[in-house]
Amino acid sequence: MSFIKYLILSSFIWSFHILAQDSNLISENANKLALTFYKNITKSSQSNFIFSPVSITTAVAQIYIGSERKTKNEITDVFYFNDDVQLFKESFHNYSNKLFKYDDSLSIKLSNANSIWIDKNIKLKNDYMVDLSYYFNSEVFELDLEKKNESIKKVNSWVTDNTNNRIKKILNVEDIKGNTALLILNAIYFKDRWKVEFKKDSTKDDDFFLLNGEKITTKMMNNISNYGYSANENYESILLPYNTENFSMLVLLPREIDGLTDLEINIDDINIDDLLTNIIIRKIHLSLPQFKFQFSLNNLKVILSDLGMSTAFNRDYANFKKIYDEEYKNLYVEDVKHKAFIEVNEEGTEAAAVTAIIGGIVTISVKKPPLNVKIDHPFLFIIIEKNTKSILFIGRVLNPEEKSL
Repeated sequence: MSFIKYLILSSFIWSFHILAQDSNLISENANKLALTFYKNITKSSQSNFIFSPVSITTAVAQIYIGSERKTKNEITDVFYFNDDVQLFKESFHNYSNKLFKYDDSLSIKLSNANSIWIDKNIKLKNDYMVDLSYYFNSEVFELDLEKKNESIKKVNSWVTDNTNNRIKKILNVEDIKGNTALLILNAIYFKDRWKVEFKKDSTKDDDFFLLNGEKITTKMMNNISNYGYSANENYESILLPYNTENFSMLVLLPREIDGLTDLEINIDDINIDDLLTNIIIRKIHLSLPQFKFQFSLNNLKVILSDLGMSTAFNRDYANFKKIYDEEYKNLYVEDVKHKAFIEVNEEGTEAAAVTAIIGGIVTISVKKPPLNVKIDHPFLFIIIEKNTKSILFIGRVLNPEEKSL
């Protein structure tokens, strides 16, 4: 009997280990995708930007579990998802719990909310709805999509509530078309204080140099404290810890004023594991600009299609039969919307992101003196959870005085 118990216990431990490995792989692959997205955004954006790879991945994961054949294969290839859907669901569930479950007594405010909005005239498969509820904790709402203004108001109200009023709108009336049948949303909200806050009386007007060498004046925060630091011939890495253990902001500051361009061209070479491993704690006199802006990623459908996920957007060939399977009708993805917000000040950081997938149905036819680090020119930033090594948010600051887009 004891031998049988041992076998059962060993099997459980082995299964959990495999699952844990796979959840870490999800984080690694999401980070890889984040850098791919980042490079694609730079092709069309000449401004500050921010997005959440975790939010985008979570939203797409919810349609992935309902996809089949070529549609499923393309999503697998683009997002590096596990081809075994059942194992993927369990691993993603484990990954999300690991990333988002923190004690309420901590200073951090971190939430991950999912919802699906269904037109009153359609009925989704019960197994799919059960999976959404169990693996993604997704809320289900019914809409009368013929009443566009009313529907949009309800959806955007949910977005506002789940981003602490930082993002008030993700969809417009024109996003609801005649074929629109369902909406899948993910909202992520993050807020925490710096482990060592900047004193407000140390914030001064100072110079910041734009990519073209032009000089502007901005609010520069100053502090002398212990920060994580590493450097190579191209850029310096500064790790600013938040009050909650495991969360930090990683700033990559190019050596040259216009060095961000080269850094972005070679962004695929960045390895989060390597960056964190090479970090050492040093006393640093840090100067960091305040910044606050919102960014809308309007060409996400184009980016995903170009990366190889085009069939999901095809009215005739998309295959989401595990979600909706009515004779003579076909479900496809009309569009994907993403919007993100960030504010960095003396106290800490607040960030939020929303991803919306719009689905349509069609009839088929060492001790040293302080090191001076002045972040006074364009830089890249990453908000990272070190336990899973997940990139929650990633973006760049070209101009800290640029408020919103």
